[in-house]
Amino acid sequence: MSFDVKNTELVVSRWSEGALDVEGEPVEVEGGTFIVEPGYRYAFFATFYAGHATYAFTVR
Repeated sequence: MSFDVKNTELVVSRWSEGALDVEGEPVEVEGGTFIVEPGYRYAFFATFYAGHATYAFTVR
């Protein structure tokens, strides 16, 4: 994952497509890179010096 501005932290979680009401499981992030698998919804929480951003997407 790369941004126009350097991030200070990146935390990624995932949920199976049918299980949105449960707590997500953590995804290993190494050097800003993580592996995605079909059938999951992902959310990543990026921290920057100027604030925070949250992004979400589904892999089908």
